[in-house]
Amino acid sequence: MKSQNSFKKSLLPSLVASLVLPICAQGAYGAALEEIVVTAQKREASLQDTPIAVSALSAGQLERGSIQSILDVAAVVPNVELHTVSQSGGTLGASIRGMGFDDLEKTYEPTVGVSIDGVFMASNSGAVVDFFDIASVEVLRGPQGTLYGRNTIAGVINIKRSEPTGEFGMKLEATAADHARRDYKGIVNMPLGENGGVKLSFRDLTQDSHLFNTGLSTETLTSRAWRYAMILQTVPRLPFLMTNMTTRLNRPTSSPLEEPDSSAQYSR
Repeated sequence: MKSQNSFKKSLLPSLVASLVLPICAQGAYGAALEEIVVTAQKREASLQDTPIAVSALSAGQLERGSIQSILDVAAVVPNVELHTVSQSGGTLGASIRGMGFDDLEKTYEPTVGVSIDGVFMASNSGAVVDFFDIASVEVLRGPQGTLYGRNTIAGVINIKRSEPTGEFGMKLEATAADHARRDYKGIVNMPLGENGGVKLSFRDLTQDSHLFNTGLSTETLTSRAWRYAMILQTVPRLPFLMTNMTTRLNRPTSSPLEEPDSSAQYSR
């Protein structure tokens, strides 16, 4: 009897510890997790509740990862390959899960769609955009329906730029690096009455290249982008947002037959 009682007394603490430790561990890990909100289904929802294979990047992750353009997204998102189509100014060649489209032909639809501020780009021409003043980037892997405006067999890259804050503010940033790199960025927010705001932003990038085209005498990469956005909310929960972005890219090329200049304009 004494041996049975001692066995029960020694077994009881181990059972209590086995029940308490998982609860404590779950609470510790649960407190460290941060909810990720995505708009992959055209509405804000938690990433865990979204039945789509989504890789979401916040503005902080884009800045810490030094993601300067849409091409850099492939370095941090699995199963994605992005590049500029050869002999094109700024045409995006995108591949997700091995399904890609690498051509300038307008009669073919790209397998990967690009959406900027909810506006679906009808073509991959001009889709190589700079990333500045970006709120979030979502990469949807797998076939997508007409929710973004057109069917895509491989996926969608959803880019969302930041909206005006409605308060006066300014942010300026200058970067200098090797190869005569100069990068200037600026953002200005201004109020528009009591229920609106205006945002003006720009980016000016110049950098020497390792290529020199003797036919076109170009050896400097220049990229300039301007954007303005206006938001006005006269009806609760129904804001009116108007945005416009113009990008101009001039890059050195290895062939005199290749067009070095590219410009694109996006508006909503």
